[in-house]
Amino acid sequence: MSPTIAILLFILVATERYEAKFTPFGSDKCGGTYVDETEGTITSPGYPDENYPSETNCTYIVNAPPGYLVAYETTYMNLEENDAVSSLCVYDKLTIFDGGKQVDSVCGEKMLYLSATDSAEFKLEFISDFELEYEGFALKWYVFNPVDREIAPKCNFDDALALCNGWKNTDEDDEYPWLFIRGVSPSPNTGPLNDHTSGDASGRYAYIEASQVARGSQATLESPALITGSTSDKRCLRFWYHMFGGGTGTLKVTLNEGDSETELVKFEGDKGEAWQSAEVTFTLSASFATVSFHGIRGINYMSDIAIDDIDITVGSCNPDEDIPTDVGARGIPSSGNGFRFNNLIPSNCPAGLVKHSCPETCVLSCDIINQGLQTCPRWCAGDCACPEATPVLENNACVDRSICDSMPEVTTRRYDEVTTGSYNDNVTFTDSTNTSEPDPGYDKEREDIHDEIVSDLIRALMEYIKNTTN
Repeated sequence: MSPTIAILLFILVATERYEAKFTPFGSDKCGGTYVDETEGTITSPGYPDENYPSETNCTYIVNAPPGYLVAYETTYMNLEENDAVSSLCVYDKLTIFDGGKQVDSVCGEKMLYLSATDSAEFKLEFISDFELEYEGFALKWYVFNPVDREIAPKCNFDDALALCNGWKNTDEDDEYPWLFIRGVSPSPNTGPLNDHTSGDASGRYAYIEASQVARGSQATLESPALITGSTSDKRCLRFWYHMFGGGTGTLKVTLNEGDSETELVKFEGDKGEAWQSAEVTFTLSASFATVSFHGIRGINYMSDIAIDDIDITVGSCNPDEDIPTDVGARGIPSSGNGFRFNNLIPSNCPAGLVKHSCPETCVLSCDIINQGLQTCPRWCAGDCACPEATPVLENNACVDRSICDSMPEVTTRRYDEVTTGSYNDNVTFTDSTNTSEPDPGYDKEREDIHDEIVSDLIRALMEYIKNTTN
């Protein structure tokens, strides 16, 4: 047998729970199999002392115990760049396989951020072509049992498995779940560019994808159980949310106690391209409760809604501040739960605006009215807004609706007449009994073209959710 193809077997008998074995192939330590080891680092041949050789083809396999998964991430990457024309990795590349299925392929300096397999087998292939050798790569991995992860009422979606232990998508049959993604969301002109935690592509966020679903479709993300021995136990919920896009729908947060559901806070419409913060103090009245985030699709595909950095802690959000039970920073639910937005409560309002009007009126702009949108995004600075007599904000002045080019016919009702609300509000909306006309802002041809473009990516995200939550 030729020495170049001889298999050298090294067996390390561990004193830990598992026997650890590593089988390298060939004398250049290119490739190998890890059996029942708990963690390790895989590097390209020669790393970190010298560049990897040309015409390399290495295969590394990690076999975890049954029921375990493999977490992995690169700590260094410097391979030949992708092809300038096709943008594909056609020269030197790392390819990741999960149980025999290819899940990623990278080159250049593109990092593999912390992720996990869906199966007990992780395979990495490293290939280099006949020229241009670089420094190489280093990849850390470890095996873990997903059921052993800590259950906690906080989640930033950045762990090896995006959905934190104890949290769950509650949509029946996973037809419209919250999805988890890094970087920009698939659809243009909606959704975040990056997550809130890191501000770059290394972190994930949860979001609802508004493509290929009907208006009003709802995705629900539910927290682990909140246990209390008192019927007056306060909790503080803090989170970040992102609502950007001309068709943005609704984000609603509820407290669930048995068959009772109490709305804690609700946001509607476009809030701009920046992440926004919110905090809610609520009181548990039952020994067992959960908190749910409901993302509701708006009038068109530009309705991606995202959340990140959720944290539920014991006690009031502002223990040193006596929050009254009759008014909050922007309103108060009938249950006595108080909430604040961005800690912005001005003592004096700018000229032309009135104080404490945001819970009582809906402030429009001519741009919103001229687009024919029936929803009413609020323009507020803390508790300051245009008065009801001149509700339109135009050129930094509060004016009458008639100044706008067009004004769609809308119906105005008290907020608590159409839904169980957290505060009294006047909103404008389309009468649900009138279905003869299409929704303003809805373009079926444009929706169909967009859905076709993003269909493959959305299918892959849905497949990831099903595989990691079953």
